[in-house]
Order: sequence, then C-alpha cells, then structure tokens
Amino acid sequence: MPQISVAQLFEDNREKLRLAWVAGRDGGGRVLIAGGVNVSALGSTVSTTSGAEIYTPRTGAFSSTGSMQQPRCSHAAVLLPNGRVLIAGGDLNAGGGSPLATAELYDPESGSFTATGPMLYGGNLGNGGAAILLPSGKVLVPTMERAQLYDSASASFTAAGPYVTSKPNFFTATLLANGRVLLSGCDATCNGPLNELYDPATDSFSLTGPMHNWYSVYSATLLWNGSVLFVSNAENDGSPGIVELYDPAEGTFLRQRAAMYPHEFASATLLTDGKVLIAGGQLP
Repeated sequence: MPQISVAQLFEDNREKLRLAWVAGRDGGGRVLIAGGVNVSALGSTVSTTSGAEIYTPRTGAFSSTGSMQQPRCSHAAVLLPNGRVLIAGGDLNAGGGSPLATAELYDPESGSFTATGPMLYGGNLGNGGAAILLPSGKVLVPTMERAQLYDSASASFTAAGPYVTSKPNFFTATLLANGRVLLSGCDATCNGPLNELYDPATDSFSLTGPMHNWYSVYSATLLWNGSVLFVSNAENDGSPGIVELYDPAEGTFLRQRAAMYPHEFASATLLTDGKVLIAGGQLP
C-alpha cells in the first residue's frame, strides 16, 4: 500500500499530539511519517511541523530522520518507483489559508528531503489521500485549481486535463482495476457529493456516481472484487458510520448497512483475508 491517509503518534516526551496526515512507505518496508499538526496536551496551541520519523513494523519502533524543507499539513505523500517519497502541496497553517505549491522528495538512503517541482498549483490535498501513483510511474496530484502530473524522471509537474466540475474538493483517489482513477469528494462549497473518473490513456475527466452522501469520502478501499468501499461520517453527530460501495462496471454507488460505530476521519485497511479493518476516528 503506497500511502496511509491518516496516522497518529503521541509523543510523551514533548507532551503533544502529532496528527501526521500522511505516511508513505519509504521503499524499505518502513513507514515515513512526515509533517502534520502539533497540538499541546491541553489542546491550547496548534502549529504545523516539518519534523519526520520512520516507523519500522518489524521492531514496532519509531526513529528520527531528516526534516522537511518547510512545515506543512494536509499534504500528499506518494511512494515513487525509484524508492523515494514525493511530498506535495498542503498548507503552511494548521487552520488553512496559506496553501503551498511546493514539493519535496524524501530519500530513504540518505534520510534527507530535497526540493523538487515546483507545483503549478498548491493547496490542501484531502489529508493526503487524494494523490496517487499511476501505472505509467507518474503521480496524479488533484489540487482544487487543476489536476497535475508529477514526472520523477524530469522532476517536474505538468497540467492534466481539465476537471468536469470547477474547483472540486477531492479527498480520496483510488486506482481502479481498469486503470482509471476514482476521485471522490464534494463540490467547491461542499454542499453535495462529487465524483469524477480520470482516464490516464486520454488524460481526461468524466463524471460518475453520484454518491448518496458527500461525507462518506474520508476513506476509500479497493476490494478484491474491484469495487470501492467508503466508510465515514463527517457530520460529527455520533451516528453510525455511513457505508457505500462503488461499482466501476456500472458507475454507481450502492448504500450498505451502516457501521456499528461513528467513524469520522477513521482509517480503513484491506486485510489479507479480504476483510476491511475500520479503526479509530472521532466522536462528537
């Protein structure tokens, strides 16, 4: 799995909680946790961080590594074919308002970050889940103004084809079995659901769906049968998590039985037996 949309790490020695919005595997079976938001133990201060750490699943331990070129949150992290990790976009401030059009590369061999790009457009990237590696080796980065393609060979961003909808807010990007990418989120004002398909072969976008509830877009999991599972609840009202299933063959979303518990901002992981683990989230 090339990226994890949400990771959390509590640092007792600093009495603060790091909300690391993205974690990309660094090519060595380890997980890179870079940037995010630092919150004091009492929640009194919030700031973005440039810090990064490495998690090693074999030992269950965290270790320090180089820092990013600048603090950022709500950015994307994607593992590239050459083993490096692309860090792109995001915001300089935890509360938003200072979008970043910069990008960096993490080298697991040297443990350092170097600048790449720059991007054509910057901004929030759906808490890290809305950028994805394509079969061609390029990375689709769907910023609000326009989607971009990152080419690691030339270390540059170029504009992808135009969206169907003006200034969409995409929170997840899922590479389907047919090679297309399902982008899910809401419209510019988040008054309704929005789903578009990106076709790398034609460099074009088309509408699909619609989804029944726009707040079901914080996790998207590709299942073994090719469908995509969405579980979330962004209403923060304590209701059980909303569940929908996307059928790529029909281009439709089907309502499923609600989850047992609320799962706003929860993670969803496909297990080796084909089941999906829904974990964490936020209560009102």
